[in-house]
Amino acid sequence: MPSYCPPGALSGIVQLAGALTQPQLQQIQLNAAPPIQFNIAPRSTAAVFTTPTSPNINDNANNFIFYKNNKYSIINVQVCKIQHTGYIVPGMGISTNQTSQAELIITCHNDTNAPEGILLCLPIYQVANESVTNNAYITSALQVSTPEHNKYPTLDTLFIRQQSFSYQSCFQIKQSDGSVMSHSLQLFVFPKGINISANDMNTLQPHLANKYIVPGSLRNNNPIITSYDYANNQMVIKDTSPNQMYTKQLQTITNEFNNMFVYYLQDISTTTSARSEPLYKTTQYKCMPFDPTKNLVETNGAVYVTPGKTNPTIASMVKQQQTDTTDTNMREDIVTYVGLGLGSITAFAMIYFAYKIGTQ
Repeated sequence: MPSYCPPGALSGIVQLAGALTQPQLQQIQLNAAPPIQFNIAPRSTAAVFTTPTSPNINDNANNFIFYKNNKYSIINVQVCKIQHTGYIVPGMGISTNQTSQAELIITCHNDTNAPEGILLCLPIYQVANESVTNNAYITSALQVSTPEHNKYPTLDTLFIRQQSFSYQSCFQIKQSDGSVMSHSLQLFVFPKGINISANDMNTLQPHLANKYIVPGSLRNNNPIITSYDYANNQMVIKDTSPNQMYTKQLQTITNEFNNMFVYYLQDISTTTSARSEPLYKTTQYKCMPFDPTKNLVETNGAVYVTPGKTNPTIASMVKQQQTDTTDTNMREDIVTYVGLGLGSITAFAMIYFAYKIGTQ
């Protein structure tokens, strides 16, 4: 059965027209982090481009994110010419004439959820050598730098101290029987992006795709519909692209921008481990097996609990108890759990030393 993008929904990749102002940002800003957590395994080798001219970086195996506590596999990391134009934030140190030449896009996919795809998008700027920042991942992929102590940069390192825009979008594919099927996306744009030198930008150029190439699994290996015609008072497919996403412009002074965009002031809470379980608030862990020396983690100044590998049934137990209530008693819970954990450790130590003295 055919399905179409909802009426009034944003479509494709959205470019912003018109300079952003602080009053505009204040209308859409949220003093929070995006609801994303990374689960990225440490690397023993560099993530590099798959061929000398390929836009794809081989860094998607066994890496994933959690978006609103739903798991999305990272299926593609690629560079292309800049797609998200106009995302220049006042006061961020990026001038309106400092145009980005490239963009790194990470594609995350879960075909059983809505949205089906999450795109994490970072513009890549060419800057003077003394202004280079956040470039380790790209220069490592280009093999123009060697990391210190063989600590190869991972994807999540790109998002430290990065504010972000977010919007929902949709695109449609032409199925083999000629019918239309829609796919939903949630896009995050990190305007601070990546700053690299002119030499590194020149090295990057052969890898840049003209448009964002949508991975086959996100479009069911079908072509993307880019335009329609009207015939006999009916909308019919006019043009398609084998795999390239189209762009559309949106004026920043419109209600559509105010209603459909969010600007997150805090950066993503990153988890740089191979752990597959999400993080939970401490109030969601009441009356459950818990080891404070293993299961308490600090992320972005907040304390969370991770199931770890201590009990495979904890994650399912927590899931049944999850609520959307505000965590008003987090600090009290943390003190309680840490106190109990430290008390147990202290008691064990006292028993051990008493035993040692008694046997001497």
